Amino acid sequence: MPRISTTGSADAEPRNGRTADRRAGFVLMEIIPAMVILGLGMVLALATLARGTGPSGLMAVAVESAALLRNARTDAIASGRETSAVFDTRRRDFIAGPQTLRLPRDIDLAVLAGDSCATDGSRIAILFRPDGTSCGGVIRFTKGARSFRVRVNWATGNVAIVDGA
Repeated sequence: MPRISTTGSADAEPRNGRTADRRAGFVLMEIIPAMVILGLGMVLALATLARGTGPSGLMAVAVESAALLRNARTDAIASGRETSAVFDTRRRDFIAGPQTLRLPRDIDLAVLAGDSCATDGSRIAILFRPDGTSCGGVIRFTKGARSFRVRVNWATGNVAIVDGA
C-alpha cells in the first residue's frame, strides 16, 4: 500500500525519508527560476506603463507651486519688502526665495501675468508687496485633457488652485 507523505507524493516510498525530500527539492528548484522570470517580467511591464506624470502628479505640481507662491507672499509681508516668485519657462523651473521646483517635461506650462509683473524673455516674476497685494497672474499646468490653474489675485495676493481649464 502506498504511503501519503507531507510533500503531496502519494506513491513515493521513502527510504530513510530521502526520496520524498529529493522530489520536493526538485519541484522547488523549478519554481524559483519561474518566479524570478515572472517577477522580472512584471517589473519591466510596470516600468513601461508608469512613465510620465499621472493625474495625482499633476495636482502635486499645482499644490507645490501654490505653496511656493504663498510662501513668497508671507515673506513679503513679514520682511516688509517686495518679493517675487519667478517662473522660467525655458528651464522649466519655479523659484521663490531659497525654494526651487523643477517641472516635469511632460507637463505643459502656461503663465499669464499681470501688466505690473516683471517679465524678461522666458522668465516671468509674480511680485508680492509688503501690504499683501501682488501683480496677479494665472499659471496653468496641463497634461493631456487634465489641467489645474493656480491663480494669484492682484488685489489681495490670495493664491487659489482651480481644477480644469
